Amino acid sequence: MNRIDILNREEFVDKLIKLTENIANNKTTTSFAINGVWGCGKTFVLDMFEEQLSQYQSEKTASDKYFIVHYNCWKYDYYDEPLVAIVATMIDIINEKTKIWNDEKKKAKVLGVLKSVGAALLSMANSNIKDKTGIDLKATFDIVKRGAKEGKEKYDKSNEYDVYFSFKQALDKLQKLLAKLSEEQTIVFVVDELDRCLPEYAIKVLERLHHLTENIENVLTIISIDKNQLTSSINQIFGPGKAEQYLKKFIKFEVVLNKGVVSEKFIDKYADYIALFDAKLVEYGDSIEEFAQMIFKNIDVREQEQIIHRAKIAHTLLFDEAKDYSFLCMELLTVVMISHYKDKKRFCKWFEQFQGTIELDKHDPPFASFFEEKLKSLSHKEVRNVGAGIPKTLVIQSPKSIYASIAYMWVMLNLNGRQNQAYIGVEPKIDILEKNVDDLKKYTETIRFIK
Repeated sequence: MNRIDILNREEFVDKLIKLTENIANNKTTTSFAINGVWGCGKTFVLDMFEEQLSQYQSEKTASDKYFIVHYNCWKYDYYDEPLVAIVATMIDIINEKTKIWNDEKKKAKVLGVLKSVGAALLSMANSNIKDKTGIDLKATFDIVKRGAKEGKEKYDKSNEYDVYFSFKQALDKLQKLLAKLSEEQTIVFVVDELDRCLPEYAIKVLERLHHLTENIENVLTIISIDKNQLTSSINQIFGPGKAEQYLKKFIKFEVVLNKGVVSEKFIDKYADYIALFDAKLVEYGDSIEEFAQMIFKNIDVREQEQIIHRAKIAHTLLFDEAKDYSFLCMELLTVVMISHYKDKKRFCKWFEQFQGTIELDKHDPPFASFFEEKLKSLSHKEVRNVGAGIPKTLVIQSPKSIYASIAYMWVMLNLNGRQNQAYIGVEPKIDILEKNVDDLKKYTETIRFIK
């Protein structure tokens, strides 16, 4: 997996692996859910989990300890029958992963059974679809062809597919195959994107998996869900308050995946965006990763990616020359405050002392306390000139602090009618920050314009 773990999911995945190992060592059959809101990176976690789990080898057979079946429900929800997609997924996995079994005879036999079941299920599903729509989907889903490999033809010809046996017979045949496989390997069904499916189809998936795996030892089903969304869908069908009890039939327990915390790999993930800035223009002693961790606090990874994408588009539209890292921070802070926090003008209480400049708000973002501490540590003072109505000046003198630059630029960007002022001394040079303020005004207008 080439994607970068931007949300520090390694600890969660480690716990998931240990839980799976404990279940597998006891040859228990159970199911549980990974419950997380949309956009928190459930698919990323599942991919990371599968990659690590696939490295475990069986001491008895010297092949994979786990037979992992990653079933993307939403990808195949155009089929009325979920078992068709489950069988096709299993065939693909066996063909793609050479380490599952060292015994080619066994592999050929398993493929033959799966293809037999798949052809029968597809025939039944295809008949229903053709009756309703006149469209022959059999030609569009070549399950038999994908299941065959060179050297298997002789076996396949000796096992002609009986496309007329009943659904119950197909299910029984598949159950017997799973029971046989689970004698040597723990079967792990990883069910992803369930809450993106139509409610009726999501329910059918849960029921099929339950019927398929019941009474078989050594099978683990992991279902990725946004529980609130799935519960709402089920309540629409069965009535208010019915979902919790209904889900207990299919999900024994759940583990919660939170939104995560941005890791120190932020710069690695968004390297093409970070490359638009030059750290040497003004050298600061503060961590950009720490800043990013704070402003993206409680923002899920999908929205985070959208924010960075939006920031990059606006930047490349407006600027050709490289900017310093304080400008990078201000870009991100600006987009976050406009996109996620509805264009609020204040991000911590520190600005209350300069309240003529910054619009007050009772609800600060979750990163307010972090900035409060950073800004309190700055060397600063207010200069009040003599006379009523005469502007006051905020003087900041904190060498090499990126937060001094942020405070200065934020004040200057949000001047109100009283025209208070800010001034920054020593480092960095005031001319760079004045240019930044002018450019940030254009940048802010662009961010508000593009969606």
